[in-house]
Amino acid sequence: MGRLALVWELGRNLGHLSRLAPLARRLEAGGHEVAVVVRDPAQAAQLLPGGRIRVLPAPGAGGHKYATTQPVSYANLLLSSGWDNAEGLTVRLRSWVQLFADLRPQLLVLDFAPTALLAARVLGLPCALLGTGFELPPRRRRLPRQGDSLKLDSRGGFALGR
Repeated sequence: MGRLALVWELGRNLGHLSRLAPLARRLEAGGHEVAVVVRDPAQAAQLLPGGRIRVLPAPGAGGHKYATTQPVSYANLLLSSGWDNAEGLTVRLRSWVQLFADLRPQLLVLDFAPTALLAARVLGLPCALLGTGFELPPRRRRLPRQGDSLKLDSRGGFALGR
């Protein structure tokens, strides 16, 4: 069977983990080798007791300096999560690359995991992305701000509205 890693890097509380846990259990029950790499391994261990699912801490999970105010955009969130510091980001990226080299997954399932996605691209690993419209912003030249809404334009593309 396959070897998969399910990853949650950014975000708080249990929303991301609640999406990954049922998938991890189902994959494990199907005979796959599953590792879950998460911001909060203690919470993951509670949701994934027993079994053969490995629970590992995400690189840099304790070091994010979340802003005290609501981020206005995805880019703003990345900056407040350590992407504003090239040296720190490089260290975290290398940690992800090493983790994936050690795990040797055949597929990554990423839930709000931008640095993990960057590491996967470096290594050429296949990925499935899981998330909401905020965590997986539309492919646009300018990312929408929080509070902006996306509307379909006459060509079937997206246009920003207020």
